[in-house]
Amino acid sequence: MFRCYLSSVKKLNKLPVLRRLALHGNPLCDEPTYRTFMAIHLPRLTALDFVRVSKVDRDKAKVWNDSITGVWKPKLKERTYGGG
Repeated sequence: MFRCYLSSVKKLNKLPVLRRLALHGNPLCDEPTYRTFMAIHLPRLTALDFVRVSKVDRDKAKVWNDSITGVWKPKLKERTYGGG
């Protein structure tokens, strides 16, 4: 789904002063994980489609990206057993 847009988005990432981007009406916006995708690939964005890119957006994007790239692994709680 995003593969056809990835090269274009990577080109946008080469613009060091790009902070705000509006793609309203672009077919990419119809993708369910569009905002997450953009937050990962354009980390300097402060606003996307006139809405601030928050820390929560960035955190969600990181988890999403890690899960699809195989980096994310859930942490298991260590169980402690009483000695005795």
